Amino acid sequence: MLVSFLTSGFWIPGWIGELQDIDHLVLLSRNLSFWPQVGNWIFLIWPLVLALPASKERRLVAVLAGTALSSPYFPLPSAVLILALAVPWWAWGIVQLPMSSFLIGSWIYFVGKALPVSLLLWALWPGLRGVLRRSAAQDRSRSNVQ
Repeated sequence: MLVSFLTSGFWIPGWIGELQDIDHLVLLSRNLSFWPQVGNWIFLIWPLVLALPASKERRLVAVLAGTALSSPYFPLPSAVLILALAVPWWAWGIVQLPMSSFLIGSWIYFVGKALPVSLLLWALWPGLRGVLRRSAAQDRSRSNVQ
């Protein structure tokens, strides 16, 4: 630390100022969450996550994707947690994208923002499809009765 003071001067006040700038930290973190952009409205996904029928494995993926979307800080490297679950093959590719950022640039992190949304749709699609089919069948039966 003393060497850094000799080479860079007294940098601690500037560093503390950077820590207080939350927007700067969100950009640096490569955050997967939509909470900084949407605010508390993102919590409206939780009734969808918890109410739709799904298998135990898919529900766990949906809960983790919902957590990634609604927590204030969920960086892409932390998405490696998702690989411990039963996820589709394409999720593995998205999670590995940060390793290639030195070759193609840091813009690749923005592709990672699609990971929690796509995993949530993948996990809940069978239950959502069943609910939609059931409501369509009820509509057809009502129209046949009239």
